[in-house]
Amino acid sequence: MKRLIHLLKSPFPFSEEACRKWGVIIGVGFFVWFFLAVFQPFGLYDLQMKNKDWFFAGYGLLTSFVLFIMFWLFPKMIPGFFNESNWTLGKHLMWLLIMVFLIGVGNFFYSCLIHVFKCSPRVFLMFQFYTTVIGLFPTIGLTMYSHKTLKAKYSSEAENISKDHSNNVRVKNSPVKEIQLISNSASESDLLIPLHSLYAIASDGNYIRVFLEGKKDIQKKILRKTLKETEDELSGHREILRVHRGYLVNISKIKCVTGNAQGLILHFENPELTIPVSRKFIDSLRNNYNHL
Repeated sequence: MKRLIHLLKSPFPFSEEACRKWGVIIGVGFFVWFFLAVFQPFGLYDLQMKNKDWFFAGYGLLTSFVLFIMFWLFPKMIPGFFNESNWTLGKHLMWLLIMVFLIGVGNFFYSCLIHVFKCSPRVFLMFQFYTTVIGLFPTIGLTMYSHKTLKAKYSSEAENISKDHSNNVRVKNSPVKEIQLISNSASESDLLIPLHSLYAIASDGNYIRVFLEGKKDIQKKILRKTLKETEDELSGHREILRVHRGYLVNISKIKCVTGNAQGLILHFENPELTIPVSRKFIDSLRNNYNHL
């Protein structure tokens, strides 16, 4: 039981790429139409009606509409819930369950609306059963398989990056570098800090949070400045690298790299701080971290 709970709490990716979302929305709707048109299961073969293919296409369009709501509208309405940093395998499975339930409800009302089936609790339960058989069980299987393969992929990637970095480590006697962060607010003082004390810089709207090495705990400074402006300002320092849309890190301060199903995680000497690496920045991290 503890093992199952731990598995459900493990990180899982929630794609925010528009092309991938539309691929799922259109692809799944097309699959529903194709499956029903070719196999005509659950007594649909014996259904006597004109334009049966258009009838099946309605189920596909309805499925795509529900997926559009789940992929686009809900994440816009409650973005905090769909934040990938908090997204887990358990949340994803619950999300799939709600999605399948809504598709079943839509199928029920669509069939009743065009008078193919009579509206009744028995027919409602029948549609939920059919939708679950067609959609939920294969989807759960694919989700569990994806979780396993992604976790193995990124764990292996993290191990290779750490191994390559340890093989390329050189003892360097370089002068102490300082970086200056200029505030956009006239009422704030600029920050002048030693590069070796900087862990990371995080975006916070029109502000940035600067994480610095302290004697015991991490020191945090807030400055009125966007992360993009900060990235441009520090472009001359090859140690500073963007690894996420919300983070810049000092890659010379990375202690180790680990992986999970969402991607890579950066760890530092202070265990309080961990930084996620977006999947699109993995190649950049590998190239810069191993040639620092």
